[in-house]
Amino acid sequence: MKRKYKFRWKDMAGHIGVTSQCVDSYACGRAHPQIMKFYVLCEYIAKYTNQPTNNIIILGMEAIRKDTKEKK
Repeated sequence: MKRKYKFRWKDMAGHIGVTSQCVDSYACGRAHPQIMKFYVLCEYIAKYTNQPTNNIIILGMEAIRKDTKEKK
């Protein structure tokens, strides 16, 4: 997902319960979202974007699906 809102990786990592390196690796495309708690990540993004969590989950899953198709 493209980052349009300002928040710190450290804050996000603390909320999710992972290291900030884990979040950075995911953001830079070096890691798959399975290494993080996907639902909690979506809740965190929903909080800052003022969107329903379900919408964020759907957008995230669409991005994962697109990545999977492009790798084939």
